[in-house]
Amino acid sequence: MIDYYLAEDTVLADKDEATKLLRLNEPSYYQVIRDTFKSEKRLKKVSEIKTKIGFGNLKLNLVTSPLALIELIDWYTEASFKQISSEVVGSFNIQRLGKKELGNILKNLTEKIKTNNEVDSKSLMMNLYLHSEELHESLYGILFVDVMNFNLSFENIWREIPYAFALLQLGVADIMHILIAKHIGCKYFASFDSDFQRVRDLVERGMGIEILTTPEEILKILESGV
Repeated sequence: MIDYYLAEDTVLADKDEATKLLRLNEPSYYQVIRDTFKSEKRLKKVSEIKTKIGFGNLKLNLVTSPLALIELIDWYTEASFKQISSEVVGSFNIQRLGKKELGNILKNLTEKIKTNNEVDSKSLMMNLYLHSEELHESLYGILFVDVMNFNLSFENIWREIPYAFALLQLGVADIMHILIAKHIGCKYFASFDSDFQRVRDLVERGMGIEILTTPEEILKILESGV
């Protein structure tokens, strides 16, 4: 979902004449750097997915879960804070900043802001928070599905697929994503996380869900409408 959210800027940039003009005047190595990063290449493909979804007339329902939203909020807060901090103290001071240290810094920062009326806390928090209006605009075409009556028992873990996932070192959050997808009746599961390639056969045979790990695979399914 993070890539889908990020691709909104790519879609807008492709349509915006001002952005195109700015890129014509930027140093030539900017585009070389963009082309070097795999994530940038992938975002171009994801932008194609968003454009196709934007036209509508799809035979598939595209859904996401509250768990994916939590991950997006986590990523957005970290990325936004590091972006702001790099402008203030330089990237060298934050390049090794881990999640625990980041969490402590954010906690201390919010406490200081509460006790200092002179700090423009509203402006800072606005930059760190992922707002629901912006979220829905950036994730157009995707339905937010509540997870109701989900059951995960000790017996299921020992006797069924979750044990095999853990055995193959699939992370807890990734395991939950797959189990939730099965619970809400998904036929396909799309993720660019390479860990899912390791359990692709297990998921398809044992759960009846086809794993899509590249933009090309996603586009193929969208075009076929199967």
